[in-house]
Amino acid sequence: MKDPNHYANIYNAYEKNPKKIRVLDSTLREGEQHPGVSFTNKQRIQIAWMLDYFGVDQIEISPSRYCISWTCT
Repeated sequence: MKDPNHYANIYNAYEKNPKKIRVLDSTLREGEQHPGVSFTNKQRIQIAWMLDYFGVDQIEISPSRYCISWTCT
């Protein structure tokens, strides 16, 4: 099965007014809040591409944590 929305399409086919399930993913934001976890820019882009492929409607992200000082902008 190549379509990640296969079962959603089957479910929606039974109703005249199909329902849209909206998905918000916070992997890139919450994932880096865990101690010891840090994504590279390449990993962030790969994760975002995969989430987009799966049909995620909205992706929450956090800024890069390369700067340790509070004076960084």
